[in-house]
Amino acid sequence: MNGGAGVEGVMRGAALFDPTAFVLYRTGLCALQVASSTCIPLPGGIGSRWRARPLRPAKPSDLGGDHLAAHETSVTRGEPTGGRQRSLASSSTSVALSFAPRLAVVLLLGFLSAGYVYLFARANPDFVSDFDQVWAGAAAIWRGENPYTVVGPRGAFLWRWPLYYPMPAMILAAPLGLLPVVAARMVFAGLSAALFSYAISRDGFQRWPVFISLAFLVNVELVQWSSLLAAAALIPGISWVAVAKPNLGVALLAAAPRSRVVLTMVGGSAILVAISFIVLPDWPGYWLANVRSATHFKPAILRPGGFLLALAALRWRRPEARLLLALACTPMTPTFYDPVLLFIIAQTTREALTLSASTIALYFVVAFVDPARTMEDWGAVVATASVFLLYLPCLVMVLRRKNVGELPTFSWRAERAPL
Repeated sequence: MNGGAGVEGVMRGAALFDPTAFVLYRTGLCALQVASSTCIPLPGGIGSRWRARPLRPAKPSDLGGDHLAAHETSVTRGEPTGGRQRSLASSSTSVALSFAPRLAVVLLLGFLSAGYVYLFARANPDFVSDFDQVWAGAAAIWRGENPYTVVGPRGAFLWRWPLYYPMPAMILAAPLGLLPVVAARMVFAGLSAALFSYAISRDGFQRWPVFISLAFLVNVELVQWSSLLAAAALIPGISWVAVAKPNLGVALLAAAPRSRVVLTMVGGSAILVAISFIVLPDWPGYWLANVRSATHFKPAILRPGGFLLALAALRWRRPEARLLLALACTPMTPTFYDPVLLFIIAQTTREALTLSASTIALYFVVAFVDPARTMEDWGAVVATASVFLLYLPCLVMVLRRKNVGELPTFSWRAERAPL
């Protein structure tokens, strides 16, 4: 779950910002322009050079227009469609990338993210990322210790807040607990960014502005889970990692477009929970006690203007509408990094650019208001600004679309979701 560390981490990150690492990171993202074209090999075999060619004009079969039209008509008539249900990653104006440029983008963003984390850590040796508490908990497991007593204000690993993450999060990060902390950060940030870029580009790269958004940059800098959870929302095979943050995991479960996604998420989460009980049988008691002590978890729908987000229920058939409504009702810490999940709702480059610009505007709005006396006051400013700059624009995007789609049906004959 999100902790108060996220709020302080953003504030510390802004103060310790490394211009050199920032320039390196943003310069590399220019390659996304190239990734939006199809690369074809020139004669000469494997060693030949590559040149970019604009995508060919899309055919209706590429865009799914005919199928979508038939789907919407059949849903309107109340008839079964017989086709694949719309997923969170689908877009009505998308063209799938060929393998080579997509792989290049995945590797590029993975290495850039890991490199940024390394350079930032080298420039700020005293910096402690949000992932460090999970890393310390995972390391404690290998030593046979209780992560909830090791991490915290009075623990061996000094942390201002109690450990708000459930035991399955430490189980997921257990392999990284064997690495030095900076190496663990690099692996986690690089893998999360690579999986997210792979997921978000499944139907084209019209959402590329997410990678120049402040939300994604802060997520990488603080080594947060938002990119990995966004990837889990789009890749059924890893949907079970959402159990690491149960509050957001429930929101992703509500948006599941297929029954197989629900079964995969629930089944994988159950396995991780079972392993957690084997490692530490009484971990729920420690975790729940820590979570109940938190006072900063509050859903966006209860913030000023947040009541309008209930209108997303008017498009309840659409997975992205259910995601928006579920996120609005989810108690979480106001942060700059969790809005990465909102980019799943965008379906066009214009919508993604709007959200990307809004994340930057959010930062400056918060920076130019009167300094808050407490972190709770600062979080309230972030949350209120997020509702108006991020959540409500997403609501407009959702309401402009037709209320079409199907809820997951639990049947052995359900279609298998692609990995």
